[in-house]
Amino acid sequence: MEVIKFITLWEMAGLQSKFKLTTDFLQFALNKTRNELTNVLTKLSSIKTIRFNRVMGYWELMEGSSFFIEEIIKERRPFIKLNRNLRETILKTC
Repeated sequence: MEVIKFITLWEMAGLQSKFKLTTDFLQFALNKTRNELTNVLTKLSSIKTIRFNRVMGYWELMEGSSFFIEEIIKERRPFIKLNRNLRETILKTC
């Protein structure tokens, strides 16, 4: 779930255009070994939650994944007050 949260926050913050979520970057950001991360990425890919965009060279959430991320965000957004400082804090703790 940690990987999904990180990718979701990354996409919500619009950082994909500045820093690509490569396997190496995810390994560093999440402090995981290569094997641990590869196992998680493989499992999430197999259940169609994330995918590796070969054209752009990064990991991303699959549209239409079973988690319905967009719907969850819409439901919870009215109750969350995010300012720039809070977003930065959230990204630093991931």
